[in-house]
Amino acid sequence: MANALNVAFHWLLIGSAAVFALATSVAIALPHPVSIQFASLINWAAVLSFLTGATSLLGVGITEIFHSTSAEAKTSREHVKPTPGVRLPLSFCGLGLVLAIYYGLHVFWWNPLATAPGYTLSEVYSILSEANQFSLPVVIVWGFFVALLLAALPNVHEWLRGMASYSTKRAIGFCSLSVAIACFLLFLGWGWHMGVGLADTFITTGGEHSPTAVPFGVATLVLGALGIYGLFVPARTR
Repeated sequence: MANALNVAFHWLLIGSAAVFALATSVAIALPHPVSIQFASLINWAAVLSFLTGATSLLGVGITEIFHSTSAEAKTSREHVKPTPGVRLPLSFCGLGLVLAIYYGLHVFWWNPLATAPGYTLSEVYSILSEANQFSLPVVIVWGFFVALLLAALPNVHEWLRGMASYSTKRAIGFCSLSVAIACFLLFLGWGWHMGVGLADTFITTGGEHSPTAVPFGVATLVLGALGIYGLFVPARTR
């Protein structure tokens, strides 16, 4: 079962990467002006394929843990040190919370002020509300969804500890990649929502206007790279 899921996640990862590459290529090559409906469809295809790829990547990593042979499992039990306890995922949960708070300050405070210089923060949100470009329920739902993902991390970690191939390196990789995906979900739910709203309301680009976005992006990339390395590096056998 684990082998079949591993193969399925690999193909899903390849497929989503292909769709993402195609969608972004089409978006870059689109002539201007282009129909709003078609451009929106391309953007959604890119976003959904990226999210599917991130989920597939995590799925591949988890199924790799179950993919070990019985010989590797026996070797792991005899020679590998015990996997870190609940403190490890709790530490990553704390890191995820800090990153979420920081990104929230960037998205809802620093970036709006940088996007609309000359306006106060209350004036920015007042104009956004009048233009129907800001939805508090959307912000709350995405934040709650990410909080659930982080809250589930210790439980999933404890479950995976029962696997012989779930080494310390893979535990760190799993926790890192989970937090990286949570950060990306915040980018989709908060960053995309606010970026589009600010761009449409103040007639500007939807990109980042405040340099405070850089630390969050760097942290997400580092966590993602650490997660991929930790989950996919071959387990040592003796």
